[in-house]
Amino acid sequence: MKDKEYKVSEVAGLLDLTPETVRYYESVGLISPRHDAENHYRYYLSNDFSRLYNVKLLRSLNFGLQDIKSFFYEKDLPQQREAALQQADQIKEQLKLLERQIDVLKVMAEEIDDMERLENSFEVSTNQSFWLIPLREDYEFDVTEDNLEMVREVLEKYSIPRYSYYFISE
Repeated sequence: MKDKEYKVSEVAGLLDLTPETVRYYESVGLISPRHDAENHYRYYLSNDFSRLYNVKLLRSLNFGLQDIKSFFYEKDLPQQREAALQQADQIKEQLKLLERQIDVLKVMAEEIDDMERLENSFEVSTNQSFWLIPLREDYEFDVTEDNLEMVREVLEKYSIPRYSYYFISE
């Protein structure tokens, strides 16, 4: 029984790739479909599907095309194993970096929440030559070394000069 032949658009659709990507993989030597001399179409067989699926899988694991090509053409199993382990190590490092970035973003969000609470916690009024910033009774806020810079940023937002303000309870 003859293996069914597929055109590039059919293969691309079935594997969720673009026809351009399939053609590119052919141009770099990852697949070699049958070419029809009469109509110049490329025809892909089941072994091409398998190869393209594996290319897609390895690309999703961040393997470069040269590494993928090595997997296909060099049958050195210890070398393939080593390449897989190296890629796993690289992904672990990327994961650590992403986790640090997530932590930074969470801290940023908390600081934004703190600034928003601070902005909503006082009214600014003047009394002679200094600023009075009465804190609402329902807002518990202590100016500490940790949040002093944030307080200053909020006060600067309202063009209040540094060192010319006092916090008083209502």
